[in-house]
Parts: sequence; structure tokens; C-alpha cells
Amino acid sequence: MIEWLDEFYGSDDMRDTLERSYLPLFTAYAAAVVENPSKAFVAGLVASFIDRYLGSSRAQLQEVVKDAANPTVALAERISEWVEKRPAKVAANETIRTANALEVERMRSEGVVTKRWATSGSDSCPYCRNLDGTEVEIERPFFTPADSFQPEGAESPLTFASEIGHPPVHQGCVCSVVPG
Repeated sequence: MIEWLDEFYGSDDMRDTLERSYLPLFTAYAAAVVENPSKAFVAGLVASFIDRYLGSSRAQLQEVVKDAANPTVALAERISEWVEKRPAKVAANETIRTANALEVERMRSEGVVTKRWATSGSDSCPYCRNLDGTEVEIERPFFTPADSFQPEGAESPLTFASEIGHPPVHQGCVCSVVPG
């Protein structure tokens, strides 16, 4: 079953279906925020979303079936859980991610040279509280894959699979990026 999940989530047909579904949505959203967003920028947003979505889906399901006594039942239970909970989680996280990516692109197009991490509210987690006010050059990431981040009060360090150029920095993060 693990091999089938690799094939299913790694197929060109799956990527093409998701791209056809999401490209118009991301294009409209980008055009509402950034004047004349480039097709390459929007295509990059969509490709990044698809990579995260497919990679997360595959990894979660492979983990569920890996040691299950009955992989089919375990898979069905996880998918049932996804139907109930996953759309809201993905939507919340991707809305924050895309809004911040578009904000960085808008700032870049307007000549802003630095960006600043901004928390949302006083009940932010230790990671976000520690990042609040951090400024970097517009083209630089806040974190790279070589980084590990564990501020005081955080239970464990955050590590990064890719560069983090804007929020979110973790699941549930509702921070934003603003001009520096």
C-alpha cells in the first residue's frame, strides 16, 4: 500500500488535476492583492502549495498504514477524519501562507527593502512572540533549512525543510509580514 500511495501522490495526473483546479483561484487572489502579478510568481505559489499538499498527504497516509494491523481500515479512518477536519486546517494555513507571500511580492514591487515579522494578538506562542519585530532584507528568508529555532518557553525546536520568507512558521501560525 505504501508503494501505491507513492504512485498516487507522485503521479503527474494528480499534479495536473490540482494545478487545473487551483491555478484560477490563486491567479484571482494574486491579482486582487498585487498589481499585475507575474504568471511565473503565481505558478510558483500553486506549485509550492501542491508540493506541500501532496507531500503531507502521502507522508501522513504512509505513516498510518505502515504499522497498521489492517491498513485498509486505518486508511479509511484517516480519510474519514480528513473529511471532517482537514479542509479547515489546510485552508487556514494556506490562507496565511499565500496572503504573506503576496504581501512580500507587493512590497517587492513597490520597492520596499526590508520586511518585518508581526504577531497577531497578545496570546501568540513563544516562537511567534520571539519573532515579532524581526527584520530582514526583502529578498532574504527569516529561516533556512540549516536553522533550528527554539526560543525560551518553546517545548521543542523548529527545523525547516525549506526557506521561510514569511509566516506561517508552524501549523496554526497567524502572523503576518509587514514593511520593515
